[in-house]
Amino acid sequence: MNRWHNYYADNHAHFSTFTCKDWQPLLTETVITCLYDEWRRNSERFSVKVLAYVIMPEHVHVLIWSEKADNVVRFLQRSLGQTTKRLKLGAGGLWKERPRVFPVQYESVISQKMDYIHANPVRRGLVDVPEDWRHFSYGQLMLGEDDPAFRCASLE
Repeated sequence: MNRWHNYYADNHAHFSTFTCKDWQPLLTETVITCLYDEWRRNSERFSVKVLAYVIMPEHVHVLIWSEKADNVVRFLQRSLGQTTKRLKLGAGGLWKERPRVFPVQYESVISQKMDYIHANPVRRGLVDVPEDWRHFSYGQLMLGEDDPAFRCASLE
């Protein structure tokens, strides 16, 4: 069995995907609210910027940035671990293994990953237009929403 190897790099954006156990649609409103709370807390704690994200019923894609690669590791570990712990999900947990992560350096690839993230709910047939999906950064970043469920940061 091939095991995925995560890669991290200082001063890079990182594209990460994490999935629920057995690809079950476990990302309910309660779980999502808790995950947002952990992202808020840990982005400040570890100096990480969430640039774009989509929360699907059974997986999450997120594009994050930090000066230090170790902060990306700690942000993801803490956010996912604390979400499971706060929801008292026990030994079985919520997440399938560890997240998949790789660095993204070039603006063109960062833009490509943002487009991929924002197209995900439409591509999966969950909505007809991106504006109809609730839990992702499209509204804030593409439509200029003033009050998103989770506020992304910019690289500036």
